[in-house]
Amino acid sequence: MKKLFTVIFVLFPFMIFYMFLKLPTDGNIDFPVRKGENFRVTMARLKRSGIIRDTIRFLLLARITGLDRKSKSGYYTFRKNLPEFKVLLKLTVKGAPLKEFRIRIPEGYTIKKMAPIFKKIGIIPDSFIYYTQDSVFIKRVKQCCPLIGHPKTLEGYLYPDTYNFVYGESIYDVVCKMLKRLCAIFDSSLIKRMEDLGFDLHETLTLASIIEKEAMVDAERPVISGVFHNRLKKGIPLASNPTLNYALGINYGWLPTWAIKERTPYNTYIYPGLPPGPICSPSKKSIIAALWPKKVPYLYFVAKGDGTHLFARTYAQHLKNIRYVKSLMFGKRKVSHSSPSLIKKVKKVNNKSKSSNNQSGVKDTSGNDVHEKAYNNSNKPK
Repeated sequence: MKKLFTVIFVLFPFMIFYMFLKLPTDGNIDFPVRKGENFRVTMARLKRSGIIRDTIRFLLLARITGLDRKSKSGYYTFRKNLPEFKVLLKLTVKGAPLKEFRIRIPEGYTIKKMAPIFKKIGIIPDSFIYYTQDSVFIKRVKQCCPLIGHPKTLEGYLYPDTYNFVYGESIYDVVCKMLKRLCAIFDSSLIKRMEDLGFDLHETLTLASIIEKEAMVDAERPVISGVFHNRLKKGIPLASNPTLNYALGINYGWLPTWAIKERTPYNTYIYPGLPPGPICSPSKKSIIAALWPKKVPYLYFVAKGDGTHLFARTYAQHLKNIRYVKSLMFGKRKVSHSSPSLIKKVKKVNNKSKSSNNQSGVKDTSGNDVHEKAYNNSNKPK
């Protein structure tokens, strides 16, 4: 032990000289430190980033000075070749302010799609996806918004909005903030309306998420909602492409026959009622539409390709609308009352990510109406 102290005593002046030695500088390095990050982890990252040269020497200095367990979280900017002792002082004594990031979560995003956005604040996308589907985590985070109940996953519950997050914020804090925003949306008037309709929050968000994927024009949200409410009352499957796209991980506008036959509870061409849960995070407009549907006589709709839809009361009229849309899309006949710009947009429908989801009760590639093909003919509306 005496020999060790003798060696340290002899070498210490040389170490201090080296650590204060000013080397040529060459730019800056941004270096975030997460809250609660282990000092050894921070030290290893410092070396990988080229901020320090030797972890053993750096750790020895930190221990001699008693600063090896006092690193402060923050968003640091270090000069390249900054003396190591100054790096240590900045990390453990001076600290750095937390850098705030403005993050926008678009309406209609799934958890899988929004997860990479949080990389900006140091969250690993796969970890975000895992925890938002973990029952223990969901039970713990429920205290941020007791209204959510006991969902199996937080799909649809993470409210799409613009948030301010600081680097290093935990997944729990991020999710908690998003759930609180959702709870703020559901005021007493919305809760009462849910009760009047016999809906709970899960059912409301599920229907709202389908409307979110189907509607591109705000004026049509309550109309599409009205169609779905009519189908729910009559026990007719919703026949919504987005629910199948979600379950199968595809993004088809015109669903192929094999997709319609898939035995997934999200297949709303086969199974009546709502699917097991939301398929995305719906906007407030879609939530309002789900709770206040427009009273319409329609049971069918088909996307025109320009963001709007053609609605129909009867199956015969629906087939006529489908033929009309397909004539525009594939140019089989000229339509004098359609503008050139509309036809141009329709022909590009399959290149649009969202409009490709906006087909309901349309024909498959064989020319047969996929909803009526999949659903028992005895349940056809008259």
